[in-house]
Amino acid sequence: MKSTQLLAGAAFVATLAGASGAFASPIVLPGGPLYGKFSGVEQVAPGNDTVGVGSPYLATSGNTGADCAGCVQEPTAANNTEGTFGAFLVTTLSPGAVTIPNQHISQNGSPFFVDGQNGGNQITGFFYGTTLTSFSATGATGNGGIVDLYWWDKNDQTQAKLDGSNPATLRTSQTQFTGYTCANAPAGSSGCTLLAQLDLVPGAVDNGTTVDPTQTAAAAGDLEGGTVGTSNFYLEVDTSVVGAWTQQLSSQFFLKNFDGLLLPDIADLEAQYDFQHCTTGCAAWNGPGMFGEDLQDPFTADVVPEPASIALLGTALLGLGVAWRRYGRR
Repeated sequence: MKSTQLLAGAAFVATLAGASGAFASPIVLPGGPLYGKFSGVEQVAPGNDTVGVGSPYLATSGNTGADCAGCVQEPTAANNTEGTFGAFLVTTLSPGAVTIPNQHISQNGSPFFVDGQNGGNQITGFFYGTTLTSFSATGATGNGGIVDLYWWDKNDQTQAKLDGSNPATLRTSQTQFTGYTCANAPAGSSGCTLLAQLDLVPGAVDNGTTVDPTQTAAAAGDLEGGTVGTSNFYLEVDTSVVGAWTQQLSSQFFLKNFDGLLLPDIADLEAQYDFQHCTTGCAAWNGPGMFGEDLQDPFTADVVPEPASIALLGTALLGLGVAWRRYGRR
């Protein structure tokens, strides 16, 4: 009987420590550095910067403050309409390792989350509201922008389905994209939960000495051609919009950008991804003055341990200790 209690306690501790059990709810992130990968599609529309042309949506930046300096929120002002949006899937989440303090995290271990695990668990994202401040054959810059992350107990989205989708019909509002946000959930899906809302913050553009406080995103590469380019940006959790991971992701870890310069607004996550102009199987993402881009890899964060999971783990360890002492006395 005592040995049975001991084994049961050990199994409970192992389940908690694994952080990826088959529960019908969002996983609890393990504390410490986090390394994730994603894939998706975005639409870049430089013509939308002209008022009345292209997107009906304004640029936006959420509620975190310094992330949209110069991003004018007036319907009659020039250069304030949304110039890019997109959807993506998180393909893996793994432990990370700090390689440069407050600046860079690398992968350090096997994934504890894999897209489609447990019969259909998925993490999806939708980003919107960035206005383009420049666009050329060699890259682009942007300002403002929001990323919403969602957990699904069961969903069946894929990169191929996303490529073949029509954003004009699947996007039902500035913040909603069918299959990737909770509104208009596809048939057969279940358990959609907001994980966090993240605002893009300055950090992507610098002059070698200081970070430009008016730019939140930068892309280097030909968005109209076939070569691979790179984009980077920083994110801050909007704590006024409460999701399942809001507190865990609010670590304020990133004090410096990729080039080691101080950020004007401390960031919670950094992301750097490759993109390539999408020409096959994604016709609806392209159009007059609009360019579809396939995206992939990675983003990083430093996760704050979840207080509830720490308390549960402590309780389990305490119970394990009691069982061990009783077993030892026998």
